[in-house]
Amino acid sequence: SQAMRKRLAALHLSSPIIELPSASSPPSNKAGNGNPYLSASLSRTEGISLLVSYLDTYYLDLSSWLSLSTAYASLGQYPAALTCLDHAVVLSPHDPFVHLKAAETAYTAGEVQLAWKGFARVVEMSLEPSRDSVVLQGAARRAAYGAKLVSRLASPSRLVPRPS
Repeated sequence: SQAMRKRLAALHLSSPIIELPSASSPPSNKAGNGNPYLSASLSRTEGISLLVSYLDTYYLDLSSWLSLSTAYASLGQYPAALTCLDHAVVLSPHDPFVHLKAAETAYTAGEVQLAWKGFARVVEMSLEPSRDSVVLQGAARRAAYGAKLVSRLASPSRLVPRPS
């Protein structure tokens, strides 16, 4: 069932990264190599594989794509997280928060040009053309700060591609 598969993946992904033994009992050997602290990361890896197999069947589940990108990002696998966010953008092209998450992940991954384009897209999506004064709120404000941060990192020639 769809709900059962999604809940099982969520249980694995919600496991703590570090599992400390209790003070009353000696450390157990859950990982098999003498280190009891590796068991949680093994469970998180299982949750990612369950969520990938779930998304192979139920592609249109936006929240699962966002959860998978968060799981990959928490493990430092930013290219995989960006791939998941690309799927989320395809499913929800008019949601500025999905674009913002993709831009922030691109910035964290070091993809300066992609982050700049993402932040600019969020600001553009959030502007109201009928207003005389511009007040950035919500996603647009975060995107404006992100664009300012990205512009400090790179020269303008790296941000705007030159026409060929």
